[in-house]
Amino acid sequence: MKRHPASLKVNIAYGLACGYTQREIGASLGVHQSTISRHTRRPDVAAMIRVEEEKVVQELKEQIDRIAQDPKIRAESEELCRQALMKGLARLLR
Repeated sequence: MKRHPASLKVNIAYGLACGYTQREIGASLGVHQSTISRHTRRPDVAAMIRVEEEKVVQELKEQIDRIAQDPKIRAESEELCRQALMKGLARLLR
C-alpha cells in the first residue's frame, strides 16, 4: 500500500474547504479521485478539513468587513436597499 505524505492530506483538506471537487483536487495533486475520497473518510483528515473550513470562513468574514468599509460599496448597497424598499412600497400601494 502506498503511503501519502501529510502535505497531501493538508492539500486535500484545503481544497475541499475552498469548495473544489474531489476530481479537481485529484487532478491538481496528480492522484486519482478515489484517493481523495479515501482520505476524506479518515478521522485525521476530516479534522483537518474542519480546521481549514474555519480558516476559509474567517477569511471571508474579514474580506466582507473590509469591503463594508469601502464608501463606494456602502453607497451602492444603500441605493440597492432603497430601490428594493421603494418597489415593495409601490406594490403595497396598488
